[in-house]
Amino acid sequence: MPDEPRVGLSLAILALLILIVGAPLAYPGFLQTHSGFLPVYHAQELAAGANPLTWTPHVGIDFDPWRSDGRAPYLLAAIAIHLGLTGTAAIRLVLAMALTLGAWGMYAWTRRRLNAPAALVAALAYAFLPITLSILYVRGAVGEAWIWALTPWLLWGVTAGPNGSRPGQIVAAVAAALLLWSQAGLAVFALILAALALLVTPGKRARTAIALAAGVVIGLLGLIPWLRTPGAGPNPTFDDHFLYLFQLLLPQWGYGVSRPGWQDTLSFQVGAIALGLALLTAYGWHVRKPKPERDRLLLLAGGAVLVTLVLTLGITAPLWRITGMRRLLTYPWQMSILAAPWLALLAGSAVELIPHLDARPRWAAIVGLVILASYPYLTPQYTQVEPKPAPVAILGENQIVLVNAEVTGEIQAGGTVTVTLTWQALKPMDLDYTVFIHIVDEGEQIRAQRDKQPQDGQRPTNAWAVGEVVVDPHPIPLPADLPAGRYHINLGMYDWRTGQRLRVGDTDFIRLEP
Repeated sequence: MPDEPRVGLSLAILALLILIVGAPLAYPGFLQTHSGFLPVYHAQELAAGANPLTWTPHVGIDFDPWRSDGRAPYLLAAIAIHLGLTGTAAIRLVLAMALTLGAWGMYAWTRRRLNAPAALVAALAYAFLPITLSILYVRGAVGEAWIWALTPWLLWGVTAGPNGSRPGQIVAAVAAALLLWSQAGLAVFALILAALALLVTPGKRARTAIALAAGVVIGLLGLIPWLRTPGAGPNPTFDDHFLYLFQLLLPQWGYGVSRPGWQDTLSFQVGAIALGLALLTAYGWHVRKPKPERDRLLLLAGGAVLVTLVLTLGITAPLWRITGMRRLLTYPWQMSILAAPWLALLAGSAVELIPHLDARPRWAAIVGLVILASYPYLTPQYTQVEPKPAPVAILGENQIVLVNAEVTGEIQAGGTVTVTLTWQALKPMDLDYTVFIHIVDEGEQIRAQRDKQPQDGQRPTNAWAVGEVVVDPHPIPLPADLPAGRYHINLGMYDWRTGQRLRVGDTDFIRLEP
């Protein structure tokens, strides 16, 4: 088939299939991911007028300038909120933008080295990788989604050609800065790999190198206000989250958070189809005639995949400690995100290197396999709760967010007041906390109360999944001799075994004014 019709067909198929992988972002409700409503709260805070240069995401998280989400995706979400979108719609839009940008960036980058069918397979492999779907639909990691989206464009810019190009240099600089403003720690590793890609690109590279350096400098200058802010420091449990080799190959899919040990319920699989195609590329590269420019890039891709994935394994723990790289990431397995574009490049290259694989029937079969292998994972969990611009309270050590609290009924003698609490878990909990609700008078004397586990004990907190939203109604009968007057409602959670309450800021309860 001539190349021009194949390009048009590839672009049309890519546009259509991006809609498939991004369809869950258009479903009613909001994604119930590990990040919960925190991205919404961050975007709402920026939209409310926070200084974008000094603002840090702090609601419900322990901020760290290297490991926390950067400001770039939240600035986009804040703009969307100003244009009339709700907070949840704005975050879904930002994730959809990242998905679209990343898939098209992968196609643009690989199209420079591969034919149109091969570039399409690379872009689809990138979009349908389990790593990609986990970022979007299990973890809801906004900053990582934009690292994923911008990395192919950075590589497109630094591998522009023998003499570089002005558009390529501009894209490289902009992508470098935005990467550092999306999640700085991961960006450092992405920039190192991009610099290596520049080194293997033939021709004059000085101007592209200068553009890349300029983007890095601009990005670092933008980080200065953040670096002056005290951060949480390295994750003390970093070494507990190294992977076992089989976890990179195991085709399981789960929604739990990462836990230490080999029985982790979070999926870390590389992707069987992408890995199989990469192995076919190794074979095709071996039997094809040497082509220095292609061979250097494929060797770099193979090395990048190997090194980034090995760095997720426990055997590299001493290297992480000696170099201080632990300071940049929360978990070592985040390195697999950086393997994704290089693995997708290798997967797409098989279509060009293996004879006749780019013929339409075989090519279509490969596209179908890429989609079908990951299609079962396009099943996010949702909540229909729409959060307010800010949470009512954060309890404990960023363990639980009180999303909403509604009081129905009048506080009067012989009546009943129902306090409906909407909770969301931010971390796994080992204890089943008890909810206390006290109706107190102006002298802080308790006039009525209820102490009960959520949903009358049916949904104990130690059974909550991270990101899960729990609607928890509490009817409170009022005494027949309740004097008329002004009353408040104090509520919170405590450990029923010891009576120890969870902290709420500087106190240990939340006050509602009915």
